[in-house]
Amino acid sequence: MWSSVYAPAEAKSVGTLIGGPSPGLSFLTEMKRGQGRIVLLGTLPAGDEGSEMLERMLIHYGKEANVTRMTEVTTGTIVAPRESETEELWVIVNMNGEGGSVTLPREGFDKLSGERVTAGRMEVGRYEYRMIAFPPASPRSDVNGPMPCSLQIEKAAFAWFSGCGRFSSIMKWRKCYVPAPLHIHIQCHRKLPNN
Repeated sequence: MWSSVYAPAEAKSVGTLIGGPSPGLSFLTEMKRGQGRIVLLGTLPAGDEGSEMLERMLIHYGKEANVTRMTEVTTGTIVAPRESETEELWVIVNMNGEGGSVTLPREGFDKLSGERVTAGRMEVGRYEYRMIAFPPASPRSDVNGPMPCSLQIEKAAFAWFSGCGRFSSIMKWRKCYVPAPLHIHIQCHRKLPNN
């Protein structure tokens, strides 16, 4: 079990431990770099409040990073979104051989089977790949415009860490968890050329 806490010199502390073995130290810091930010998360909060805080935090930083698409997938499954003038395409692959699932935001069309797929949770078999097409969410003006980004959060297992904390004085919790592992993928991509 591990956890990282910080005594930031240049970075701004946005998450501080208020109990446990390291009260007053930061478990979450941010620092501006160029047009973006470096965000360091050393310890995750536990329970429903902690899950809510983590989700709100990822959405907050995702919006700042121009994330236009969020994807919920299980560990070991990836989503590679692509976009053309006529459709948005998700290439979904289970990479760890354990199968998994992905949450589809709306009804789509399976390009491999020719079948319609409904919005919501879709199972993906061991080493299976799927290609799900959706009508474009919003028209894009040109290939050289800003690159849309997507945020993919793989559900993770967590180990218990004794301590308490707060995130920007908004949310408090009684237990903290340490990530073991948490996978977050941010992809920026250009549109596909028309064929």
